[in-house]
Amino acid sequence: MASFVAYRHDPERAVAVAAHGVTASGDLVLALLGDSAPCPTHGSLDVRVDIHREATEAQVRILSASAHMLATLTWLSPTDVAGALATGALPEAVAVVAQVPGAALAVVTGDRLVLHDGSGVTPLDYAEVAAETSVPVYPGAAGELEAHEAVVSLPEGTLFDVFSAVTRGALPGAVLSERAVAPTCAASIGAVYIVDVDGHGLTLMHVGTPATSVVFAAFTEPALDAATLRVRLAGLLPSTRS
Repeated sequence: MASFVAYRHDPERAVAVAAHGVTASGDLVLALLGDSAPCPTHGSLDVRVDIHREATEAQVRILSASAHMLATLTWLSPTDVAGALATGALPEAVAVVAQVPGAALAVVTGDRLVLHDGSGVTPLDYAEVAAETSVPVYPGAAGELEAHEAVVSLPEGTLFDVFSAVTRGALPGAVLSERAVAPTCAASIGAVYIVDVDGHGLTLMHVGTPATSVVFAAFTEPALDAATLRVRLAGLLPSTRS
């Protein structure tokens, strides 16, 4: 989910973005529906862009990461939008919204991106981040639910075993954070939630007392598709009980 604040034009309003993505040339583009776009939708604005990523957990809402950037937002003219649609230059989700009557599109340019995730705060050069978007990653947006289901289908108790194995060094990985946070729901005490699943491993959160911990369990080799993900997950099981 993305949003932006035009802090010189309307500093109190966070504008929700219907779709966002990076073009093949590395441009970050935002698509807004007409009723959410601030006025005017031409020229440029100084903005703070915020992108939040949530876990695919259905039971609870977990913010797994966020990225923030101070940038310049430049609105695209209807002619520019039509040209981008005709050439297929827009990311798929952005192109879908761009065809809705009254939609507005903008390109965002900035130098530095600040990432907040389980390992802390990391400043990144935007040009380097944009260059990496051309490299295919698994699971990608289309395969996230399938990857999540593959983890959920593991035998009962496996996620706690994986969490425990990482914390005691029986599985490769790292403890990303450990904070003394009092659970707001008693039913969540002892639960292990899936924060993220990708080709390199699992990020899990254990809600305990007195601390809630987030760990990353690394695969020995990357998973490139759903089939290899299941193989990598099966490979974790012997180590969790060693």
